[in-house]
Amino acid sequence: MAIAPRRYVSPNPPSAPPVGGGGGLKFPKDLTAGGRNFTTSIFFQRYTGGAGPFGGGFGTAGGLGGGSITLPIPRKINDVQTVVWEEASMVSAALGASNTLQGLSTAGAFAGAAVNLRLNPALIMMFKQPNFKEWNFQWTLAANSPDESQTIADIVREFKRNMSPTKAGAGGMFYGYPAVARVSFNPNERFLTRLKPAAIMAVQTDFTAAGQPSFFNSGAPTIVNLTVSMRETELWTAEDFVF
Repeated sequence: MAIAPRRYVSPNPPSAPPVGGGGGLKFPKDLTAGGRNFTTSIFFQRYTGGAGPFGGGFGTAGGLGGGSITLPIPRKINDVQTVVWEEASMVSAALGASNTLQGLSTAGAFAGAAVNLRLNPALIMMFKQPNFKEWNFQWTLAANSPDESQTIADIVREFKRNMSPTKAGAGGMFYGYPAVARVSFNPNERFLTRLKPAAIMAVQTDFTAAGQPSFFNSGAPTIVNLTVSMRETELWTAEDFVF
């Protein structure tokens, strides 16, 4: 009897937020022509921090979410998930609870040194926390015309707009939260990976990606290297992996 393959499912797959501005940008123009669908879809959505320590969520209809970008699959997709464990000494913990034991430990250390002995610290590993996943996506975008170069400029501006805070309060005394990105890979994430909503941490643009300055007569660059660094806003736990 054939065994059905295991299926990876995340309880919070990326989904398109309500469009609130910015429209949809795609590069290159023929990216999905002829039924091709190997793309990276990026939707932007305003994040609401919330009042409590566990507050937070995403804008709904009528909020400040905005725009989307469709690009080819990035140069690399490196999924690195890490957690933090730390070593602890059961002896040190016991000694820390008693000043008398600390004094005995000090005396014992001197006595042990005389015979080349050292108290066993009884080390154990203790789990501390999971880490937020970080991503570094890179694209080389080569324009065939000044119009395509303008699309690249619009895409860079859209990333920067959504990573930037808004002004809030009288005289801009406060900042409103920037947007977060919901990233998905097409056509089938089951064989790649899924991202939780991610904050855009940095956008780096190299306008001389040809190895030297190269521009159209209009002054628009012909090749641009775009690097976008993101950090997810939600932690992964065992419950997020369903097989």
